[in-house]
Amino acid sequence: MERKKKIIFVGATFLVASLVILSSIGINSYLKNKKAKTESEQENKYATIQIYGAVYYGGEYEFKIPATLLDVIKKSRLRSGADLSKFNLNENIKDKQKIYIPYTKANRVKLKSIRSVKELVNLGIKKHIASKVLEVIKSKGNYITWDDIKNQPGVGEVTLKLLQENTII
Repeated sequence: MERKKKIIFVGATFLVASLVILSSIGINSYLKNKKAKTESEQENKYATIQIYGAVYYGGEYEFKIPATLLDVIKKSRLRSGADLSKFNLNENIKDKQKIYIPYTKANRVKLKSIRSVKELVNLGIKKHIASKVLEVIKSKGNYITWDDIKNQPGVGEVTLKLLQENTII
């Protein structure tokens, strides 16, 4: 009878030890897979940003994170007269970030020299409003005023402010 108890005890101990070992192996494997998955997700993260203003190639760009403002500026190419005094070029960009690069006061674009909708869009003006503003610029020529632009339907304070900050009449 005592021999039977020993066999049962040894068998039960072996069974419990086997379960503990197998479960620890399973948990360890699960944690390794989870860690590898999160690392690969971070490696493949991208940030989509919009840049406009004093750049040649304004628009939407996608960068692999981490990326800096300097990376964005290199891709979009600055125009001469861009004012970067308020920017930290080593700052990391964030997803869905909008970046507006202003012109220095001395290097503003002459409003009458704007010839395409794209130039106005690069200043941050919506395309459908930019086409209306361009029509006014072409029709008035050298005699255009801020009131002429302000009176266009769809042109609000924000659009007018963008034009006044980046252009001169």
